[in-house]
Amino acid sequence: MKTLGEKIRWLRLKRNCKQFTLAEALGISAAAMSKIETDLTDLSVSKLALIAAFFELSPGAILDDEEPGTNANAALISSLKDELLLAEQRLVKLQGRLIELYEQHAQ
Repeated sequence: MKTLGEKIRWLRLKRNCKQFTLAEALGISAAAMSKIETDLTDLSVSKLALIAAFFELSPGAILDDEEPGTNANAALISSLKDELLLAEQRLVKLQGRLIELYEQHAQ
């Protein structure tokens, strides 16, 4: 099974994309992109979402096995991972709103 970084590199190479092109789209350096692809740095959910969007995939599709049909529950796993990503994004928004309310109350 490939690591997340290996999967991202595989996708990039499969689409004939240069490392610096993907890095530029993510707003990071080529060196930082290299660290992602070699699993030397943790990948945030937001960066995973940007990478998925770049490749026109869902984040779940990147996290799943690269060969369709290798897991009988692949569709369910992908769906649940996508739901988790949306829930995490909503949580971040709610946390931001909570901070705003606390700041307003403190004034």
